[in-house]
Amino acid sequence: MTDLDICRLIDDFYIPRMKGKAEAATVYALAPSERATLYEAIQQDIQRSRFAESDDKRTLLGKAGLSGRTISDAQLQRCLVL
Repeated sequence: MTDLDICRLIDDFYIPRMKGKAEAATVYALAPSERATLYEAIQQDIQRSRFAESDDKRTLLGKAGLSGRTISDAQLQRCLVL
């Protein structure tokens, strides 16, 4: 996955879940502590999705059709501006 794919995933799936749909869906509107919390949540989803089928909807990665896809820690940190 490219950094752009991961950043879109965060903006489209994770931030609305964290902040609600009424908020601006961008990582740049989050406080540093919120980005750190989001990092932990995404890391957990990545771990769960590594062992899931591509159609497994138990994680947001699965809902996005990305279960089993590789996301590096460096990519995640870049997208979350950590």
